[in-house]
This record gives sequence, C-alpha cells and structure tokens, in this order.
Amino acid sequence: METAENFKQGRLKVCKECSQSKYTFGVGLTCGAFMQPIEGVSCGCKLTWKTSLKNQECPQKKWMPFLKKEIKKPALKKVNLKKKDEDG
Repeated sequence: METAENFKQGRLKVCKECSQSKYTFGVGLTCGAFMQPIEGVSCGCKLTWKTSLKNQECPQKKWMPFLKKEIKKPALKKVNLKKKDEDG
C-alpha cells in the first residue's frame, strides 16, 4: 500500500537525481535557485514541502509515474439504505 510518506520519498528520490536540484543554505533542497523559477526547467520550490503535495507537478514532468499512483485510502463499506419490508 502506498503511504503519504512513501509517495513523498519517491518524488524526493527523483528530485535528488535531477541536475536542477541544489542545496540552498538555510532552506534545504530546492528545485533550482530558491524562489527563482525557470519555466519548464525549475520551479524554485523547497522540495521537502512540494514533494508531499499530491496536486503539485515537477516542471520537467519527471513525477509522471507518481501522478498515476493514488495514495490508497481505506475502502468504504456500502450501506443499504432501502427500508426493509416490515412484514417479512
């Protein structure tokens, strides 16, 4: 089962292997220069935050395999809402 932490760690692994990721003093791992995005190349985000947000994307589309994997939630039990016949 995919957990939120596994989801984040999978994305972080991809980021750490990318040539655009860098360590920014006082911030940590960032995608390119912190808060200086380059369209289609880097977003300038703090990656320990961005990688945990399900609705975010890698500017180079390197997270595509992770977009298709949904974090599994417990299945909801179906409840029959029809009123039972009182006669039988």
